[in-house]
Amino acid sequence: MFDVSSVGKIETECETGRFLRANAAMCKFVGYSEEELLATTAFDITHPDERERDRALIRRLLVGELPVFDVEKRYIRKDGNVVWARVTANVIRDQSGRPLRSMAVIVDIGARKQAEEELRASKDRLQLAFDATQLGWWHYDPLRHGTQGMRALTRFSTLPQIGRLRSRRSGRSGCIRTTWKGLPRPSRRRSIPLIRSP
Repeated sequence: MFDVSSVGKIETECETGRFLRANAAMCKFVGYSEEELLATTAFDITHPDERERDRALIRRLLVGELPVFDVEKRYIRKDGNVVWARVTANVIRDQSGRPLRSMAVIVDIGARKQAEEELRASKDRLQLAFDATQLGWWHYDPLRHGTQGMRALTRFSTLPQIGRLRSRRSGRSGCIRTTWKGLPRPSRRRSIPLIRSP
């Protein structure tokens, strides 16, 4: 199961992180052969910003403060590219409880990280557009009967007044009509259509 697994699997020395075994999926993920990995350590191919964190977590794992090592981290591939993985590791101990080696499963999460970054960039671009045009947006949660957004609306009223807005579903699909109540303007109560975010 170790060698034929579709996800990366490794065994390392507990203290030094030196590779003892690495399956084909792990070798493909980081771009090294198993022989090359056996001549290095897990820390050597870990992103520099996360090496000390990993060392601290492994120390806690060895003394029993943590039952498992479970983090999202970056590896540096042989070609220099950075790849994201979720690493779950535990310690193999002898009958007396002495650590013998650590075993870890490495799952490629690069696609998820890329999707998260693209979504974040899209939201940033949308907010820049709203800021440039001095518009705002609402998102209405029908289950919680709450809204979020309302950035532009704060220029016309205070937050307590905004909190007294009463919302109801309009007859048109994809819209919410919001009844103004207790706001200083407009001068009389009326409804305005707001585009509902998906």
